[in-house]
Amino acid sequence: MLLYPVKVYWVDSTESICNTKTPGHVKRTNDFKADPKLADYTDLKDDYKRGNERYDRGHNMDAADNACDIDQMRECFYFSNMTPQAKHLNEQTWKVLEDHTRKLAISARKVEIWCGSFGSIENMAG
Repeated sequence: MLLYPVKVYWVDSTESICNTKTPGHVKRTNDFKADPKLADYTDLKDDYKRGNERYDRGHNMDAADNACDIDQMRECFYFSNMTPQAKHLNEQTWKVLEDHTRKLAISARKVEIWCGSFGSIENMAG
């Protein structure tokens, strides 16, 4: 059974946005793993494939929004923060949305983000 978060909420602000030139910038870890608080439900390493189809482990709260803090970077790779995404959605469409949200946070000083998932494996395009 594939599980994914229904709702994830966070705030981006001018102060919370880091980039590679920001002192203290944390590199992306790519260490996907079960959430220790939900280990029975989030040990999903094999759940992102269905037959020959593979789905990206798409962040809800993205790694770039956690680039200022190593603990946050580690936690954002928990499967409790992932939703299966088609490769194009994850690497192109979703990335554009994430980048745009960070730009808004800088220009508006603060942006509240609500991210949700809806669907079932039967509805996943293949």
